[in-house]
Amino acid sequence: MLSTSVLVLNRLYQPVHVTSVRRAIILLYRGAAKAVDEQYQTFDFESWAELAVAVHDESIGTSSRRLKVPRVILLQAYSGCSVRPRARAGHLSSAVLREPGASISSGYRSSAPPTSRTGTSSWRRSNPWPR
Repeated sequence: MLSTSVLVLNRLYQPVHVTSVRRAIILLYRGAAKAVDEQYQTFDFESWAELAVAVHDESIGTSSRRLKVPRVILLQAYSGCSVRPRARAGHLSSAVLREPGASISSGYRSSAPPTSRTGTSSWRRSNPWPR
């Protein structure tokens, strides 16, 4: 039960991670996250612990009560995103890589098929920033 998955959202409600129930409860208890229910209401640890656990709800037991297992938590301070940012538009290597047949090492690309396919060996300078 403690190793099942919980969706982690940043404070902008964007998904950033999937964690275990154990880690989600720890984040709730420390105040680093709030639990989100089916109606998109948020709860801190104390208010989440006071919720009644229905018969069909998954729950975990503590020494004093039963806690409903959160399925989604909302981080309080993190607004980043898990998706890698794209290369900057003005960076030369990213512009050269977008050119088919281009090479980072030279910045040149062939205007003809390779010589192994009976193409010519003419080369021209590629301009990543056309005017």
